[in-house]
Amino acid sequence: MSFAIVSHMILKIWKTCFVFALVTSILCSTQEIARAKTSLSNEAYALDMVNRMRNNPLAYAEQLGYNRALLLEQQPWLSGITQGLGVVAYSYSLTTQASIQNAEDYSASGSEILYLDDAGTAVSKAVTTMNIEYAAEGTVSGIVSFYNLMDAQTAIGLVINNQFKNELDASYEGKRILLSPQFRQMGTAIRAGQLQVDSRHNNAFFVYTCFSSSLLKSEVQVINMLNQVRAYPDQAETYLSFNLDFLPGGYTPLFFNDALISASQTVLHNEVDVHAHALYFGFPQPDVGYTNVLERFPSADSNTLARWIFSSLMVREVAAYPTRDAIFNPAWNEIGPALYAVGNNSYNSIKLTMVSGYDYKEDTGLSRIYGVVYTDSDSNGAYTPGEDASDLLISVYDNRTGLKVRTIYTNKAGQFSLTLPNNVEYNIETINKGKRSGQLLVLTKDQFLELIVEAQ
Repeated sequence: MSFAIVSHMILKIWKTCFVFALVTSILCSTQEIARAKTSLSNEAYALDMVNRMRNNPLAYAEQLGYNRALLLEQQPWLSGITQGLGVVAYSYSLTTQASIQNAEDYSASGSEILYLDDAGTAVSKAVTTMNIEYAAEGTVSGIVSFYNLMDAQTAIGLVINNQFKNELDASYEGKRILLSPQFRQMGTAIRAGQLQVDSRHNNAFFVYTCFSSSLLKSEVQVINMLNQVRAYPDQAETYLSFNLDFLPGGYTPLFFNDALISASQTVLHNEVDVHAHALYFGFPQPDVGYTNVLERFPSADSNTLARWIFSSLMVREVAAYPTRDAIFNPAWNEIGPALYAVGNNSYNSIKLTMVSGYDYKEDTGLSRIYGVVYTDSDSNGAYTPGEDASDLLISVYDNRTGLKVRTIYTNKAGQFSLTLPNNVEYNIETINKGKRSGQLLVLTKDQFLELIVEAQ
C-alpha cells in the first residue's frame, strides 16, 4: 500500500473522529445548557407565566379555550380587571418559604422545622424568618404525576393553569390569588420525587408557590381607620382624644394605588419631590397630597403600634385643618402608605408616610367597595387594630335574583376590595361561628362598607 493511500486513510479517519467528537461535544453541551437553563429558569418561568396571565386575564382565558363574552356574562366583575391586575415581583423570602414548605418529610411548628433523620426520628432545626407580617398571603400548590418524561416547567404550567381555571369558576369559594390585585410578590419551589398511585410508584413533580401582598398588615390597618374617619368621623371619636365634628363624613374611601405606594416608599427614605415621583411611577394627576409622621413609642405589639401611629397622624392633620391636603380632602380616592419601624425591647421608632390623590375614573358602569370586617370586641362601634376578622369568606349576592355573583376573602387586616356593576342591590354577607352578618347595598359610586362579626 502506497504512502499516499495510507496518508489519505489516516486523514479520513481523523476527520471522521473529529466530526464525531465535535457533534458529541455539541450535543452534550446543548443538553447541559438545557439542563442548566431549566434548573435556573423555573422560578422565572412561573413568575413570567403569572404576569402574562394577570396582564390580560380574559385574553389568557381565551387561549385556554374560554369564551370571553360568556365569562363576562357569568361573572360581570371580570370586566373590572380587563386592564390588568398589576405586576407580581420575585421575592427571595417567599421563595425560601416555598422551598421549606415543599421539602420532603416536612412539618411546621412555629419557627422550627421538623425533619426525619435516617433513623426516622423527628429532628428539630431552627429556621431564620423575617419578622414581617404582610396583609395578605396565599399559596398555589399541586402534585403532577406522570409515567413518561415531563419537564419541570410543564408541571408548573399545569398547576398554575389549574388554579387560574378554578378562579374563573363562578362557584369557586377558595381564595382567589391569581385574579386578585392585592397579591404582588411570589416565590416558587419545585421538587422531583415519586408518588404512590394505587399499588405503583409514579414519577411526580411537587410544585409550591407562595404569594403575598406588598403592603404590610399595619399599613392596611392604618388605612382602615382612615377610611372609617372619612366615612363616619363620629365613630373614631370613641378612641381618639379629640373632636371631629368639623368633618361631615361620607367621603369617598381611599383605595390602594401602586404608583402612590411606590412614591410613598421612595419618600419614606429620601428627601425627594413627591409630585414628580408620583408622576414618574405612573400616577396620572400632578396634584397629590403628602403627609408623614415620625414617632418613638414604648415597645408594644403591632396592633397597638398601628393605633398609636394613626392617632399621631390624626393629631398632625387636625392641627393643619382646613388645609386637608393629605387625608381630609374629600376629592381624593387613591392612597399609597409606607411604614418603617425599628426598635428593641424598650421602644419602637416608627415612620409613616402617605401620598394621596385623585385618579379620574371614566364611567365604566362599575364602582369599588372598600370593606372592613371586624369583631368590635371592645363594643365601641368602631374598628381598631386587633379586631381584624381575617380570612373570612365574603359572599356577594344579587338581591334581585338571589344568585351569588362574587366571593372574596378578607386579608389579615380584615379588609377586602371589590369592583362590581352599578345600580344593583347587593347583599354582602359573611358567616363566622355560625352567625351571619350582612348588609344590603345599592352601588352607585365607590363606597366604604363595614361588617361586624362574632369574635373569632
